[in-house]
Amino acid sequence: MIHLLLSADYELYLGANHLPEEEVLLHPSRELLRLCNRLAVPLTLFADVACFWRYREWGEEAFVTACEAQMVEFLGGGHDIQAHLHPHWLTTERSEAGFCFPPGDYLLAPQALDETEARERARLLLRHAKTYLETLLRPIDPTYRCLAFRAGGYGVQPHVGPLFQALREEGYRIDSSIIPGFTLREATHRVDFSRVPQGGHGWFGAEGGLECTLAPGRGLFEIPIASARLEAEEARRLQWPLALEQAWRIVAPLRARTVRGRSCHTPPTGTTPGPGRLKQAWWRANAILGNRFLRLEVNTSARLLTACLNHHVRQWRQPGQELFLAVNMHPKGMERWHFDQLARFVAQARRDHGDRLDFLTFQQAEKRLPPEATP
Repeated sequence: MIHLLLSADYELYLGANHLPEEEVLLHPSRELLRLCNRLAVPLTLFADVACFWRYREWGEEAFVTACEAQMVEFLGGGHDIQAHLHPHWLTTERSEAGFCFPPGDYLLAPQALDETEARERARLLLRHAKTYLETLLRPIDPTYRCLAFRAGGYGVQPHVGPLFQALREEGYRIDSSIIPGFTLREATHRVDFSRVPQGGHGWFGAEGGLECTLAPGRGLFEIPIASARLEAEEARRLQWPLALEQAWRIVAPLRARTVRGRSCHTPPTGTTPGPGRLKQAWWRANAILGNRFLRLEVNTSARLLTACLNHHVRQWRQPGQELFLAVNMHPKGMERWHFDQLARFVAQARRDHGDRLDFLTFQQAEKRLPPEATP
């Protein structure tokens, strides 16, 4: 059986928001909810709770209350809410230029701390996140549990062991931070999932980190964001339609795109010279054509999402194995095109896999796991 878990990082931009926060987060999330209801697929929001805590400290009560009401609406409609943490929000300051924070505060278990300090910092914030979400949502569903986690920026490294130990100690059962084969280097952190075994499926914990899996029921159960690395010729063949479409979106007259914000790794507008539209289109098309690595992230075409899912299933599914895979998206950056691609992907996945495929929330997935092993 293939269990597909649609998920969304419910968060603002970390560098700056160019529109009111309601337009950045609440409006596209409402469209996403409507789409998932129409498709009859459940969705799990990974809520960036530290952002809401900080906005409340800034006196932005109306925005936080609206986000909480939207999370309640999602849960009441059969969807799910789980924990996403960008802990740097706790020390973020804002100005007309955007948000500013110490880069060392970006990770839940920063490299500057020793393992004991990293574990304790993670435990406190994870406990706060769990308490916050369960206090908010249990009046709607008394059975609700905050039991799944996704790290901000997928940053579970470098202190994997202490972080996973803290997660388990605070009652979390599932992690969904790993994208098998994915690597990233930013000023704030580094990600290296190139050596994750078994496509990221299975149980990981303090004993083995990300280098080996544990016996069922030990550590955390990882539900990875599925990925695939294509052969060069296949990648070019599949990427051509997207490359042309993206280039056209850049150069087409009167095809203005609403940019809702920027990431913390993107310089503010005007600090670096920008190329003309033709150069942007050329760079964008070539970047797409040169990319052989796919992940189930709804920022690409349904064709590529389908290829990624099917490659991942062929590579990692064993006879009789239950495969749990996450699809991720970011409502803050989604437009009509993204919603259309998601709908096409869901329809194609159902055609390709039939009754071998179902769609779950993370709470539903946890009920299918073996009982927790005794330490």
